[in-house]
Amino acid sequence: MTTRRQFLKGILAGLALTALDPSEVLAAPPSEGEPVFLAVHLTGGNDALNTLVPHRSKLYRRARPNLGLSSKNLLTLDRDLALHPSLPRLRDRYESGKVLLMPGIGREDHDRSHFRSSDIWHGAGDPGGDGWMGKLGLEVGTTPVSLGSSVSRAVACPDHPPVGLVGETPAGFPGSDKVREAWFQMYRHWKAQNPVARRLKESAAVVEELARKLDNNMNQVKPPHRFRNDEFGKRFELAYRLLAGGFPAQILHLSAGKFDTHSGQLDDHAKQLAQLDHAAHTFLQNVKALGRPTTMLVYSEFGRRVAENFSGGTDHGAGGLAWLMGDGVEGGVKGQYRLHDLRDGDLPTAVHYRELYKEAIRVSYGGRDLDHFVLS
Repeated sequence: MTTRRQFLKGILAGLALTALDPSEVLAAPPSEGEPVFLAVHLTGGNDALNTLVPHRSKLYRRARPNLGLSSKNLLTLDRDLALHPSLPRLRDRYESGKVLLMPGIGREDHDRSHFRSSDIWHGAGDPGGDGWMGKLGLEVGTTPVSLGSSVSRAVACPDHPPVGLVGETPAGFPGSDKVREAWFQMYRHWKAQNPVARRLKESAAVVEELARKLDNNMNQVKPPHRFRNDEFGKRFELAYRLLAGGFPAQILHLSAGKFDTHSGQLDDHAKQLAQLDHAAHTFLQNVKALGRPTTMLVYSEFGRRVAENFSGGTDHGAGGLAWLMGDGVEGGVKGQYRLHDLRDGDLPTAVHYRELYKEAIRVSYGGRDLDHFVLS
């Protein structure tokens, strides 16, 4: 049964598509050669120290007597750092020189609120203003796309509205054919008397046309490499089907995961990282077959506390971890975990998050000068 909330959620997701001219979308030419920039938000605050592990550090071991990961199971990168054993595909890409890891990323004025911290990240320091990816889309002349449980503020830009695909299926009207018919029946014989009303009536028809076309195109896509049937797999597959189905997207934001690991962290964290590792790798493999150079940015709104808590987990902290992947990425490690210099039990910032954005844009758009727009 479709609830009122689900119905309205689906309608709003569909109406977001009207930000584009339907004739342009439905007749979009092949986009081979155009760059793809995908930002992936690990929602909830991913634990940096158990993702990229300072496994030889006595301070790490002392702070995490139960949550500290055994060195023998880790994927060693160098003398001091190793990846979680759930990330073998990320390690392989790192060894090929195509991953830049940024431990200790964040900002000096960090906030432990999910909403406040996400707002600052998504606005590039302008909370309440335009999203940084929305402004990027306006700068390079493309409409950003958001995939997740809601439309991310990272793509928000009133002067250049984004496309929002809410959920794990193509945008459209939820419920049965009767529900969809009832919606259109309300407007079919209505004579709109003002510009806003006429726009709403036109939107209903546009959404139906776009949803039908997109659904048809995306359903015909057969990924060369199969995604798994989990949250990450479904979201990444939707992004791939959108691109392979001919939708003219270059800038995408994807959110997934439940990384707010206050308790029972070991098993849950390992499971989510494994899902991410497989889905991200499969996406990059599939998009490569489309002939489109792709850069992927992976981040979380903050890291976790250095010390474990009494519930087998970690609480909200700072000094997180982000990374870039792609053929144009100059691999390595930028940043560090300063475990000897904690700030109220948190890792201090070693890399400002805007440096991550700057590097992602440099890789995706060939060094084009966009600093004025991201770092303002």
